[in-house]
Amino acid sequence: MQRNTSRVFVYFCLPCLALCLALVALANDARNFAGFYTITQVAKQGEKVEMRLSLQVFNYSGADVKNATISLKSSLPHPDDPHDREALWEKAQPTFRGVTLHLNERKVVAPLEGTFTVPAREYEQWIKGARPNFVIEFQDAAGKTQRQPVELTQVP
Repeated sequence: MQRNTSRVFVYFCLPCLALCLALVALANDARNFAGFYTITQVAKQGEKVEMRLSLQVFNYSGADVKNATISLKSSLPHPDDPHDREALWEKAQPTFRGVTLHLNERKVVAPLEGTFTVPAREYEQWIKGARPNFVIEFQDAAGKTQRQPVELTQVP
């Protein structure tokens, strides 16, 4: 009987334990903020593209987030020159300030909307399947500044 018990442990319990550990690791890598975006009123202006962007963000972080800032960051590689005009476009974009996102909020939340002007190269990446790179910044319960990506899906 001792032999059967050890076989059950090896063939059943060890794989279950490994699965549980894998699930915990995946949960830690899960996105805390996700949402949808819509782009409208697109106008090409030489090397830039101006558009109206609507963003709806949901909080899956484990706690309410208050007074957050959500901003658009470039997905293009930055040159080393901090005065490069193309690298400075991020600073000229609208920033959503004072955003409150309740944990797992089920009701429809009003979208965040703004007019953005991005380099044509950035917009071309979005057309090819890349997503706008929005980042949320907030203070956690311990007062530590958190900066996390927002995983977005485009609404057709």
